[in-house]
Amino acid sequence: MDKGLGQRLEHPISGGFQQLFCRGLDFFPHLPYLYIQIYEYKNIIYMATGPASLSSGSCAEAVGTSSKRGGSKGEELLQKETAPEVFRCETTAVWSFEKMRIKDKAMLFARDNKNETAPAAPAPAARETKCVAPEVISFFDQETKTVTHVVRDRTSNAVAVIDPVLDIDLKSGRTCTVSADKVIKYIEDNGLKVEWILETHIHADHLTAASYIKSKLGGRTGVGEHIGKVQETWNSIFNYKEGMATDPSIFDHRFKDGEEFSIGNLTGYVLYTPGHTAVDVTYVIGDAVFVGDTLFNPDYGTARTDFPGGDARQLYRSIQKILKLPGDMRVFLAHDYLPAEGRTTYTWETTIAAERENVMIKGLSEDEFVALREAKDKTLKTPQLLYPSLQVNIRAGEKPPAEDNKTSYIKVPLRNQ
Repeated sequence: MDKGLGQRLEHPISGGFQQLFCRGLDFFPHLPYLYIQIYEYKNIIYMATGPASLSSGSCAEAVGTSSKRGGSKGEELLQKETAPEVFRCETTAVWSFEKMRIKDKAMLFARDNKNETAPAAPAPAARETKCVAPEVISFFDQETKTVTHVVRDRTSNAVAVIDPVLDIDLKSGRTCTVSADKVIKYIEDNGLKVEWILETHIHADHLTAASYIKSKLGGRTGVGEHIGKVQETWNSIFNYKEGMATDPSIFDHRFKDGEEFSIGNLTGYVLYTPGHTAVDVTYVIGDAVFVGDTLFNPDYGTARTDFPGGDARQLYRSIQKILKLPGDMRVFLAHDYLPAEGRTTYTWETTIAAERENVMIKGLSEDEFVALREAKDKTLKTPQLLYPSLQVNIRAGEKPPAEDNKTSYIKVPLRNQ
């Protein structure tokens, strides 16, 4: 190591350590995203960064934790006063910061040499995954106004596909893969690897292409753990008997509330957000929040709650859970519908702060929201693709089992007026 900026640490975990990702622009303007480790060793803060080879530049800001023997067990907030020069190193760049001052910037926890217990992990809304900014590439389906999101780990070739669309011509009963193939082409052209194909819920307005994408690119299908409730409801409505009914095992993984998962080096977690349906979940991946239908753009409102298993009161509480996330987090929607007046272009990215101004949320109590939501639901039409969507989507994108003529059929319940 050169330039006297610090000593190489063979065993830097002696005093305590913390790993995190943060937006590279906060640290090195010339590097878009950066892997960072913070070490505390004998009351000196060390920062190790990646990638392995760093070009010359300056460090704009760094945060760390000192465990200070007999002190506050690593809860102090520290920021360096001067920016050291960044140097080139064959493996990992490491340097020490001895001039630190307290600043309410970020909290990192460390264990001291006595192996005292570190403070409890922060609540989900404040998890450190927030400072990661995954790349999100979105594909808008004009026919169903659905948005498929590809979430890419910037440090690897790993991706997750969220809410993919399978096209269908309802008049002819033919499905096709134009929308899904656009997603597949992007993934293949960029040499990416699908690790997850995630559903935010069981959609009632489009068919999922989860099964098709999995057959082409691999990956695991995922949905919320309450999928069984939704399957039971619709198995009953469609009168599916043995051999036709489906169960949760058709999805590779069923996520619990608060469960973490990985996309390459990214870590995400799941919030259970029922109300639109009983199985809705929100995926929080770094600074990106994928809310499905729970929220629409702030000028449009929220999901409907009149489907079987829907509940306006649950929806209100789920939205409040989402809105407790930091205001600058990005929110990615599963749909966009243009309001009656105003905006004329489709968009599917907003922020938590913007959603706090949502026209169906701002200033309303829970009871007021429930009354407004239920009244609005009574004016809504049944989605055109409701029955085809549900019979395919409860099967993770598989068609209903073929009958003895090797043809699959979609049921439509007939009811009196």
